[in-house]
Parts: sequence; structure tokens; C-alpha cells
Amino acid sequence: MIRREYWEHVKNMLWGNHFWSPSYCVVSCGGASLDIVKQYIANQNTPPSDRAVKTSIALSKKKT
Repeated sequence: MIRREYWEHVKNMLWGNHFWSPSYCVVSCGGASLDIVKQYIANQNTPPSDRAVKTSIALSKKKT
């Protein structure tokens, strides 16, 4: 029904030809603070090179 009625709207949002990935994810933050986890999530939409720099800076500030 969604494909039929809203195909033009959703076709670029699919994972392959699916609405979601046929897998699962389990993640541990390894004792990281809530601030670090929030920064990690916020940086997921940035290019990998920028993300690595921001994460390194954030982690170095937390250790001092």
C-alpha cells in the first residue's frame, strides 16, 4: 500500500528495495559519558573525515 500510494516520495529512502535493513544492531558505549554518546549520534550525518576530527577533539577534551 505504501509503495503504491507514495512511491515517488519514498523510493529514494529505501535500503535497496526494502524499507529497512534485514539485520539488527547491538551497541555498547563502553562506559562513555552521555555527552560523548550524544556527540557521536549528532555527528553521524557529517562526512567521515570531519567526524573523525570532531570525535578526536571531543575525546581528548574529556580525558584532561
